[in-house]
Amino acid sequence: MARWMELMYQSTGTTQDAETAMTSFTPTKSGVLKEVHVYPGGTAATSLVEGGYVKLTCSKFAGVDLFCPFWGSGLRTAPAVQIQARITICNLAVEAGVPVKGFYYYNTTPTTPELMVYGVFEG
Repeated sequence: MARWMELMYQSTGTTQDAETAMTSFTPTKSGVLKEVHVYPGGTAATSLVEGGYVKLTCSKFAGVDLFCPFWGSGLRTAPAVQIQARITICNLAVEAGVPVKGFYYYNTTPTTPELMVYGVFEG
């Protein structure tokens, strides 16, 4: 079985206290989503990214939503602390051509954030 990683979502949205949709992601191959890596970061030295979550939904997930929590490191003034990926382990079937919808939620108002979400697939 092969494993591969794909960029699922990249967002610079700043909505607080509301789930906000990201563009839909469609897997390139059928298989199993094994891990979700969330990278919360910023685009400037004045960026502020704190806690929140990414939620993934798909008709292939048998009615279960996947929640992937993340947290930041406060204001990213120099020298900025490197924010490590937040990894959520899962075992969810995906099918090529069937979209996986992504949503993000921030607990605090982010300033110049950039949120990147990668999936590790097996199949």
